[in-house]
Amino acid sequence: MFKNLALSFKTKFYPIKANINSKGEKIYHCPEGRLYYSVKPVDYFKNEKQAEKAGYRRSKI
Repeated sequence: MFKNLALSFKTKFYPIKANINSKGEKIYHCPEGRLYYSVKPVDYFKNEKQAEKAGYRRSKI
């Protein structure tokens, strides 16, 4: 239950999910993106600007 609550909090207040792909590229995903719900994030951000500042790029899909 606590895990679900924590995940709900993260996705509500930090909706941008970020991960690193097999090529080592840092990519972030927005809620409207096609892969958003299948991503296993390593980080979360409040907005795209924060993700880009951390060295991530927007997903192309």
